[in-house]
Amino acid sequence: MPAGPDSHGGLSRSAWEWADGLAGLGHAVTLLAAPGSVPIPGGVLLRWGAPLPDADAYLDCTHAHNLSFHKPDAPVVNWMGDLECGYTPPNAVVATGFMQRRYPTARRIRTGVATAPVFSGVPGTYLLFMALNAPNKGLEAARAVARASGYELREYGERTRGGVLTGMAKWEALAGAYALLYPSRQDAGPRTPLEAALTGTPTLCLDGDGAADHVQHCVSGFVCADEAEMVDALADVPLLNRAAAAAWARDTHDFSRVMDGYEAALASVAQGERW
Repeated sequence: MPAGPDSHGGLSRSAWEWADGLAGLGHAVTLLAAPGSVPIPGGVLLRWGAPLPDADAYLDCTHAHNLSFHKPDAPVVNWMGDLECGYTPPNAVVATGFMQRRYPTARRIRTGVATAPVFSGVPGTYLLFMALNAPNKGLEAARAVARASGYELREYGERTRGGVLTGMAKWEALAGAYALLYPSRQDAGPRTPLEAALTGTPTLCLDGDGAADHVQHCVSGFVCADEAEMVDALADVPLLNRAAAAAWARDTHDFSRVMDGYEAALASVAQGERW
């Protein structure tokens, strides 16, 4: 998927943001990404499949992490953004406790997101699902919660009824919702609940999943045991302070607060450290 500041894939968008953030810190950065990707200001963009350029350190955001598989001592930081990798690569970095339980030797660096351009101080009238329509994302569970509660459900994402939203349309959909439903299972740690919190909209998710690491219970939403508890929790959404949810997301996951962690991890592997 093409990488860019408005990519609808969280992995591609994060990779672009990190490349841009490192360039902003004064580093020479080359982004190796799919065709159609957006160049980072002041950086170099190479099409995926081009020869790997020489570098002091590499940040690998791919699913397979083949670079470390073939060259385990290479100066690579492996960001584990999903569960698709078939082995445990060295120098792993994860964003959530959910992933750290699967990669115990990994370092944890929180997901950073930019401040939302839209803030809503009052609950909207509809429930929102915003993710890829895949079995682990929980669209059918979200539909069940909406039917049981009587709320309209608006679905956005690849292979959903509403399709993909980007740019201001995405932020307006998040800000205008009564709540975001994110009943995923086995998700590494989606960034959409953080983006929703920045707009003031709470998220309802399931316990034991990576989404729960991106929801502050009773502040930015509710972490629920099952779908029935999600239905019950909808009645308590008006009790949440939407300004407090946005403040929590800014204080804990603002993009500028996490770039130091990635810069330090890359510097450490460049200097020969491995974990």
